[in-house]
Amino acid sequence: GRPALADFGVAPQIYEALLDPTAGNILEGFPFTVAWCRRMLDPAVDGEFETWDRLQPTLGPILCRMRDFLQWSAAIARALSEGASEMQVDLGGGAVWRQTVGGPQKYHAKSLKEIRRKYRAVAGDGALRQILAGCGCLEELDVQAHSKM
Repeated sequence: GRPALADFGVAPQIYEALLDPTAGNILEGFPFTVAWCRRMLDPAVDGEFETWDRLQPTLGPILCRMRDFLQWSAAIARALSEGASEMQVDLGGGAVWRQTVGGPQKYHAKSLKEIRRKYRAVAGDGALRQILAGCGCLEELDVQAHSKM
């Protein structure tokens, strides 16, 4: 299909991850996503924009993995706002991540704040809310629940 603005933003990030041995091995489990990423090295207008129904089987699992990143970023933001030197976050399935927080993590708190700001601009889109809720991402993006972060 036709590349959208998001394709140009996401494809280079995934391509760089493909070059990393660890991330590349994970991504190889998503062959359609890898093929799309490689097509985006030389993008072409080929038809109309894809619908969510067509994108969901490949993009949905990646969005669902973003839930972990959002939860981790939110835990860092909370720890920094509370002046804590450590944080932990339950990533589900018995996986609890613990780490110290400091200088480099300030970027993740800042980027989460920006992601939430940008989400607020489209929060009224019911279809988008449904997609994000289905992936478990909406909880960390909901502006009412996190208006002070």
